Amino acid sequence: MPSIAQAGDLPKLKVPELSATLNKLTRALTALTNESEREELEEKVEKFKRSSVSKILQSHLQRLYEREDCYLDHLQLDHILIDMKALPRNPFLVLEDDPLRHFTIPQDQAGRAGVLTMSALKFVCSLRKGDLTEDATRSGERLTMKPYWNLFGTTRVPEMSGIKTKTNTTSDYILIVSKSQFYTLKVINDNHELLHTADELATIFRQVMEESNHVANPNRSAVGSITSDSYKNWRHAREVLQTEYKDNMAKVDSALFVLVLDHSEPEDTDEELAKCISVGSMNINERGVQTGSCISRWYDKMQLVVTKTAVAGVIWDSFSQDGTTVLRFTSDIYADSVLRLTDGDYSLFPTVKTPKPGADKPVPEKMEWNFRSDMMTFIHLSETRLTDLICSHTTNTAILHYGRRFARKMGVKSDSLIQVALQIAQYALYGKPISTVEPVSTRLFRNSRSELLALQDETITKACQVFVSSDSSHNRWIAFKEACQFHTKLLMVMVLKSI
Repeated sequence: MPSIAQAGDLPKLKVPELSATLNKLTRALTALTNESEREELEEKVEKFKRSSVSKILQSHLQRLYEREDCYLDHLQLDHILIDMKALPRNPFLVLEDDPLRHFTIPQDQAGRAGVLTMSALKFVCSLRKGDLTEDATRSGERLTMKPYWNLFGTTRVPEMSGIKTKTNTTSDYILIVSKSQFYTLKVINDNHELLHTADELATIFRQVMEESNHVANPNRSAVGSITSDSYKNWRHAREVLQTEYKDNMAKVDSALFVLVLDHSEPEDTDEELAKCISVGSMNINERGVQTGSCISRWYDKMQLVVTKTAVAGVIWDSFSQDGTTVLRFTSDIYADSVLRLTDGDYSLFPTVKTPKPGADKPVPEKMEWNFRSDMMTFIHLSETRLTDLICSHTTNTAILHYGRRFARKMGVKSDSLIQVALQIAQYALYGKPISTVEPVSTRLFRNSRSELLALQDETITKACQVFVSSDSSHNRWIAFKEACQFHTKLLMVMVLKSI
């Protein structure tokens, strides 16, 4: 893993002192409590600080720091923040249209899937060869590249002891899902070289879609819907699948990523496109069976989704995969897909060569699932819960007509401006602050990724109170700016020192 070895000289993310951790906890919770609750909080924090348990936990973290490249690697803390009543299940990005959309009517779903898959595989090969350009800050400080290895061949696994992740760094195939039919396709050889051209991939995807369209009862293999269920239900179902379909589960887990050939045709509005990419479409037939694309997903892995109208997006699992690396991956594969329209002299991945067309290429292999009645019942209940969840949510999108330039004129950071504005909006609506965490990159440290930072503080709460009061505009502005400056400082401390 060249990119990891090159980052071995990065400093480790240090374990904060116990007192510093408890001070941050108290700061975050104080803004959410009343006076009596505050007194109780301080008593409990002090009691915990003096207890033997706190010393044992702190020493455990210290041992992890000494033994591991990053002491947070095996703590698996993120899953406690998963709200099973919330949508979307996973974060997602919607890609811009392919430039050919303006010239090719109608745009071909398989064609775009082939182009984007080709670009994604170039990214994988470049990473494995150690040729992927290293990330750095604006001032030139290097960032760890380890999180990129968690994008491919990685899956989230619910177990009795908690949610774990597994990564296969030698995976050479992708998982294709079309109308809940699962296929594997080998796409890379042992020398990290591509096996198919974009046109050959497009032809394969057309064949897969044609075959899946003629399946009499596709819901009999709609096992992906279970990955959208609660942790408890998914863990139980996976135990059964692991026993009865061990080979299939191993193939799913180790696939580079999932290509979802979504059969829905969303309306050309921001809301419908976002909804379709994130959770798919809904369509309940006359027998009460869900036949929409919402059940044709696999939320435990990174998914490249392409709809029937050639709208594309990327969904990823934030528990196992870092958002900053997904942003670069998504940006790079889109840029590479556009560069194919140039004269071919420039490429984002110059060391990855496009293979020659040929007849003797790997073909997709279909995975067979013959579920018993109890598993079919489990799948049906998962579909029902997912349908209810989707129906209980509405999707709205908003385009902010201000950003970094606007924030600079105001003398604040753009991220701080947005976060403080959201806090004020919440307070104005409901009269109280809300518990909020924000992902912040710690990739200046070895093997680190984005971690969650609690934003609550009395400074921000004060700004909310002043802003909704009858105070003067000048005082409101001062309070708002102080809150933004506090937020910026909070982020910088985390990025440069520790959480």
